[in-house]
Amino acid sequence: MCHKLYKQGALNEALYYGKVKYWLQLHSSPGRRDWWNTHAVILSDEFYKEISAELEAIPVKKLRESNPIFDSSVHEGAENNI
Repeated sequence: MCHKLYKQGALNEALYYGKVKYWLQLHSSPGRRDWWNTHAVILSDEFYKEISAELEAIPVKKLRESNPIFDSSVHEGAENNI
């Protein structure tokens, strides 16, 4: 939806590209990349093609490597999450 609103000029450019950055980080991990490739039917073709082209340029890494906020082992109290 953000993609469509941005293309119509109804969404701030900085907000849109912040969302794109998030999607790229999120879907650059192995399992998320698989999800992206198998669930394209729920996305607009134009958005899927644009983001897929950018994803191709990003190496596939575990999410906690590309975005440490998702690494529960480095957060206080993580030792209790065994």
